[in-house]
Formats: sequence, C-alpha cells, structure tokens
Amino acid sequence: MRLEVGHFPVRQASFGSHTRYDNGVLEIGHDALVASLRQEPRLGRVELAITHPGDSARIINYRDVLEPKVKVRGNGAAYPGVCGRPQSLVGEGRTHWLSGLAVFECVDFSGLPESDKYWPLFKQAGSYDPFVDMSGPNAVTLHASTVNVCLVMDAPRGLPPEDRNEITHTALLRVCDYLAEATRHLEPLRIETFDMTPHPELPGVVSIFNIASNEWFLGPRARQGTGVYGQTRLSAPWLLSPTELLDGAMTGANIWTTSYVMAANPVVLTLARQHGKTLDYLGAIVARTNWTEEGEKQMSADRAALMAKQLGAQGAIVTTDVRGQRFVETI
Repeated sequence: MRLEVGHFPVRQASFGSHTRYDNGVLEIGHDALVASLRQEPRLGRVELAITHPGDSARIINYRDVLEPKVKVRGNGAAYPGVCGRPQSLVGEGRTHWLSGLAVFECVDFSGLPESDKYWPLFKQAGSYDPFVDMSGPNAVTLHASTVNVCLVMDAPRGLPPEDRNEITHTALLRVCDYLAEATRHLEPLRIETFDMTPHPELPGVVSIFNIASNEWFLGPRARQGTGVYGQTRLSAPWLLSPTELLDGAMTGANIWTTSYVMAANPVVLTLARQHGKTLDYLGAIVARTNWTEEGEKQMSADRAALMAKQLGAQGAIVTTDVRGQRFVETI
C-alpha cells in the first residue's frame, strides 16, 4: 500500500470569522463550528477553547484526543468505522494532517446519578482524572508541546452510557473534520510518502500492538473502547498495513492511551520511515487483550506469533496499552 501524507504544521491557532490555514496559522470560524455542533440537540453546554505551549492553562476532564485528518484521495475516511463513519479500507491515496494540532474531547460528567458513576469507562468514581499542563514543572507530556483545541461539553443526561459516548465522540470527530477540511484544496508544506512495497533483501520486522478489548465489560457489540475499524470485540489478531494505522484505522481511548497516539504512533512512524532503507516493515499485527482464561490468552499469543513467522519476520516490536493482566497477555 502507498500513502501520501500532506503535512500542514500548526504553530498558532485563533478564533475568527472563517476557517482557513495559512503558513502554520489556523483561523477557526468559531460561530459556524459551534452552530454545527448544536445541531445535536442532546448536547447541552458546548464551548471551545485554544491553548498553546507555555500558556498558564491546565486541560482537564478529557476522554480522547484526535489529530485532524482528511482523506483527499483514496477510499474511505480518516478514523473509519466509528460513530457511523464508513468502514471502507483506508491506507492508500493521500491524507492531509494538521500536524501538531490536537483536539480534546473534554466532558464534564459531574452530577451524574450514582448508577452512572462508571461512565466514562475507566474513570470510576474519580479514580483516574487525566490532565495536561501547558506550562510549569508538569508540562512534560506529549500535548504540552502541541497546539490544542478543547471541545468542552457536559455529559448528556438520561441516556445509556454508550449513547453518551456516541454523542460526545461524534462531536469530537465533527470538529476534526471541520478543521481538516480547510486543507483539502491547499498544497501541503511537506509531503511524506509511505510506500510499503516489500523489500525482501532487508531484515523483516513487524510491530505487534496489544490493545485492550472492553467486550468483557460492555458486550460483543460495544461502540465504546479501542477498536479496529470500529470493531471493539475480542478477536484473533488482525494484520494491517502500517498506512491503515496512519489513517486512523485503530482508535478509541482507554485508561492510558488516546486515539491521537494510535493514529500517529511513534513505532509505526519510525518503522515506516525506515522501510526500504534499513528494514522491511512487513505489517502491523493488532492483538486483543482482556481474555478471561489462560488458555484463551495463550491462543491469542500463539496466533500473533505464528502470523509474524509466516510473514517472515526476523524481529518484532511488541507493545501494550494498559496495565495489569494486559501485561501478562503481552508477555
């Protein structure tokens, strides 16, 4: 597969009357964007805020983070399969990225009934409250150095948790689409080409990503949690082209990981940039964790290992995304 990534680096963003990109500066048409979000009547408060590195600001209550991307050539849409988006194969053609810009889905779920305390998932009873400091001694995380657009919402009331997730995450995707569309007809400042034509003369490697499934908690048809093309259930390992991951084929936040990291994964980017130079990047294997029995865990690991061997891999980089028993399954 061959994917061109058109980079539109963002060093400054501000609100204005129109949405346009010009040489690193992004103007966001605030009123038009908010009006489009308010078309969803079940959303209450909808606010937008912008932070830059060095600002005296802390981002709180965030559930997921995305980098705005738009497919300008090729099948499908960026971040396929979630919130009703098409599940068409991605990873080919050209995708424009607003590089260095992150959009935060910030949801205030205070005041929900006691029966709803387990929403959002993995933030039970305030046990996990992520934040990003833009300045000071804690400004050491990834998004302390990105330009951040924060979509601030109240959790919709009176709905099942998955419906709440669908509403707020759809709003996040709408913001990303709106911003990325500003680049559709522009010429990128830089085009990076990822051509995954095999190079059997070089050492073959794979990446193996162990990602947690929430099927044990939410059921096999869950719309919430980390998925591949929107599929969140436990399954045998998937084999994907690295370019599919760069188009957002694997997304969905959990306790530690955001969709931003999955769709601009440093392991994928590093290996893909070395493909054809020092190594032959044979593919990305996505294995699911949170199996319930030891035999199931061993079966999944065996399948991933066999897939890597059959591809001819001489080496693998293996990662996990959550602590606890997921570490055991990764081992």
